[in-house]
Formats: sequence, structure tokens, C-alpha cells
Amino acid sequence: MDDEDPYVAVVIVEDGVNVNWKSLKYRDTKKGSETPWWARDTSGRWRTLISSGKPVLLRRGMDEISRTAGPKIGLFMINALAMNEESLEFSLVARVGECA
Repeated sequence: MDDEDPYVAVVIVEDGVNVNWKSLKYRDTKKGSETPWWARDTSGRWRTLISSGKPVLLRRGMDEISRTAGPKIGLFMINALAMNEESLEFSLVARVGECA
């Protein structure tokens, strides 16, 4: 990791909803008329991190009441990143680390 910028993007996954572990594909789509979370102005830093080539930290689920991310799954390298106002997609290439 870069000492100057040691941060990585975090993605919340929900098995069978936005991640397919057999094909190793992640896909999230816009719901309703609101701007999706990845396209909001406040997500600019996150977009920079996920596009940086660094590993991405996957976490399982989100507690909607406390807004706390679930357990850490691991650090993964990704490719085929595509994001726009309608969807966010990428492929998981390799698991490169564990998380405590």
C-alpha cells in the first residue's frame, strides 16, 4: 500500500443480490429516482479509490439501523470496472488479503 494514501474503497455485498460468487461479478443498479450512492457528489473520494488499482475491501451486508457495515470478507483486486448513473459493475480477479 502507498504510505501517502493507505486507504482503499469499501463495497458492501449481499450474496445473491449484488454479487455472484460463481461468476465473480458484482453488479448494483439504480433503485427508484434517487441518484445511486456511487454517483453522488459525496462519493467522489470513493470513486477515486475504486478506480486507483488498489485492492477493494468487501464487507457482508449493512445494518440499516446503525448504518454499520457487516463483517469483512477480504481484500480483492478488481477489473472491468464500469460505473454510470444507472449501474456499478466490476469483476473480482483475486483475493489478495484477509481482514481481522
